[in-house]
Amino acid sequence: MTMQPSRLLAALLAVCAVAVAGCGGTAIRHVTTTITRTSSSAPTTPTVAGETTAGGDSGGAAVAPKAPNAAHRHGSAIADHSPQAVLRAAANALRHVQSYSMHAALRQNGLRTVVNLAAASNHRYVASTTVGRSSFELIVLSPRVYLRANRRFWLGQAGRSATARARARRLAGRWLTLPGHSGRSLTHSLGTLAPGTLARCLTEDHGRLTIERGRPIIDHRRAIIVRDAGNAPGATPSTIAIAAGGVHYPLRYVATGPTRRGGRADVCNNGKGGGATGTINLGRFGNAPSIQPPSRAQTGPSVAA
Repeated sequence: MTMQPSRLLAALLAVCAVAVAGCGGTAIRHVTTTITRTSSSAPTTPTVAGETTAGGDSGGAAVAPKAPNAAHRHGSAIADHSPQAVLRAAANALRHVQSYSMHAALRQNGLRTVVNLAAASNHRYVASTTVGRSSFELIVLSPRVYLRANRRFWLGQAGRSATARARARRLAGRWLTLPGHSGRSLTHSLGTLAPGTLARCLTEDHGRLTIERGRPIIDHRRAIIVRDAGNAPGATPSTIAIAAGGVHYPLRYVATGPTRRGGRADVCNNGKGGGATGTINLGRFGNAPSIQPPSRAQTGPSVAA
C-alpha cells in the first residue's frame, strides 16, 4: 500500500482528537466533522515548501527552509526495473531522509480535507488541516506541542452549553500549549507520518502492479508512474509517481478508489477498507524547516467545562 489516504486521514483525525481531549474537549465524535479553516481565524499555514505565512499579529510560528543535503542529490535511473523494485528504491530513499513536506487534498464522506505538513524530524512538525469549514494547526517541538483552531472547530467541541460555547469563541485563533501527556500522545500519533513509516507503507498491501508508459514531469523531475490495480486485500487503486533519476523519492500519490477490505492490520492498513480518495504530493526532501514555537501561546481552558 502506498501512503493510503484513509490511513493518513485517520491519523490526522486521531491527532485532533488527542489535542481536543488535552484541552478539555467533549466527545471524539465531534472531531470527524469539525476540522477546517475560515479566513477569520488568520491561521499560520505551513506550505509544501516548508514555510509558514503568519496572519497579522497572531503570533504564528516561523519556519525557514534550509539547504538540502548534498548526499541525497545523486542516484541511478531505474526505468527498466520492475514496479516492485521501483517502490523499494523509493522506500530506501525515504529511509535516508529526515525531513520532507507534504500537501494532501482528499475527499471522504462528502468532505474535502486539505493537509499541509512540514517535518524537520520524527518529532518536529508543523501542520495545518482543513475539513469542511473547520480547521486546526499544530506545532510539534517534542515534548512541547501547540494547537490553534478556528471558531468552527471549537464550537464543534463545545456542545450546547452557553458557557462552553462562549469559551470556545474565545479560544478561536489562539495558540494553546497542550498538557504534557497530550503532547506525548500527539507526537506518537504524528509518528505515523514519519519518513520511515511512509517508507514501509510504500512496499506493503499492493494489488497488481504495473509501470505506465511515458515519463511525466512532476515538480521539475522526470517521474516513473507505478499503478496499483487495488485488487487485493488492503490494497488501494492508485498511482504513485517516483523520481526516475537522482534520488528516487516518491513525488505524488493519487488514490482513485476506496481501499479494499482485509489484509494484515498494522500501521499501514487498518483492515477496514474504504477511506479517502485524492492526491498527496511530497517534496522538499532533506530540506529541513527551522520550526519555532509560537509567541504568546497559553494553556487552554476546558471547552466543555
